[in-house]
Amino acid sequence: MTLGLCIAAAQAAQAREAPSGLRDQQGVVRLHGSAAALTRSDSALVGRILLAEDRRDSADVALVHGARHADARIRLLAQRARIRIRDARAVARDSLPLARATMTWPEANWKRWYRDLVSPKGDCAELRVRLRDDGSGDAGRLPWAVRLRALDLISADCAPDDSIAATLRTWIDALPADASRRAKDGVSWHAAAHGLVALARMRPAEARPRLATLAAHRDWHVRAYAARAAEVLSDTLTLRTLARDANDNVKEAAIVALAKVTQHASDDVYVAAIGGVGAQAVRAAAVALKGSPRADVATIASTTFERWSAHQNASERDVRVALLETAGRSTSDDRPPVARHVLPPRAVALALGADVRLRVRMSPASGGGAFVVRLRGDQAPMMAARILALSQAKYYDGLDWHRVEADFVI
Repeated sequence: MTLGLCIAAAQAAQAREAPSGLRDQQGVVRLHGSAAALTRSDSALVGRILLAEDRRDSADVALVHGARHADARIRLLAQRARIRIRDARAVARDSLPLARATMTWPEANWKRWYRDLVSPKGDCAELRVRLRDDGSGDAGRLPWAVRLRALDLISADCAPDDSIAATLRTWIDALPADASRRAKDGVSWHAAAHGLVALARMRPAEARPRLATLAAHRDWHVRAYAARAAEVLSDTLTLRTLARDANDNVKEAAIVALAKVTQHASDDVYVAAIGGVGAQAVRAAAVALKGSPRADVATIASTTFERWSAHQNASERDVRVALLETAGRSTSDDRPPVARHVLPPRAVALALGADVRLRVRMSPASGGGAFVVRLRGDQAPMMAARILALSQAKYYDGLDWHRVEADFVI
């Protein structure tokens, strides 16, 4: 996976349902207090329609029965299933008529400032302002999402700017040994890590003596950004060390950088990494080994592919394809795992508009805090039900998000 702007751990996702409920003691499904109700057989039909869509089975008789049903909701589900079966990229993502409208919030000012910072710009004066204040003339500070974005746009063109350089040095040198807790101003490791990469681009001589400290930091986020800075500085020794890091995110970042700096001169590092267990690091090693002059690479990649193929994990296709390409084999050799089409619990209720939400709590190491996610079962009932089942089984507890892009995606 790609290392993103910041990474947070989802620690305790818990489901909370709407107080009104959707199923009474007789098993009758109701839609948000509506007088309309579905019997058990109707609910079973909805389940068969969802499974037919999931299997992409246009010949399933449930679609015929659904299209003729007296209830408009079931007819809509059957019609939508037919559309999606015909076209996997169908745009018919409309909600059911009685589903609750999605809540919207006004856009924060910082998003406009964030989008105004585009690359390449080369306007060091503007970047200096974005690092320091909000441009209103007072002592206010922009949110860190904007300030980190400005950091990421700093280039060698800003080398003469002593003010920017002083800010970067201050942030880097202020990095605590324990960056597991967010500071009062909203960040922990972020300013120092992004600052080191920016300083490496801007004033390499000032970044080099600081690289060793961050490359050995106990927080893996910091070490991953140290790998990025080492790439800018062409520090091969640091990259080779980080390519053997215990954390696969650090290992991936270092291997990607090392492949750019030394190419196949570091094939011994990639061969060692390709036998690992982290998909992102193995994929990076396979990509780095592609075209290697070593005679044993094709055999190693092919053997490793068979090991990963045995996992039967659809989410690991990227690593399997990379291994096949490095082995000189056709990507058609990647046999997708046999799909299991099982109706998850609550799928029917979600398809009919159930209001189910997940409360996601961040670990203290990521700054703490929590937020609520509404599962849009009215638009993607099977996916929503699967996520709900996984969260109730505590699958997500303690996992990391590998990519968080401000104003874009988690």
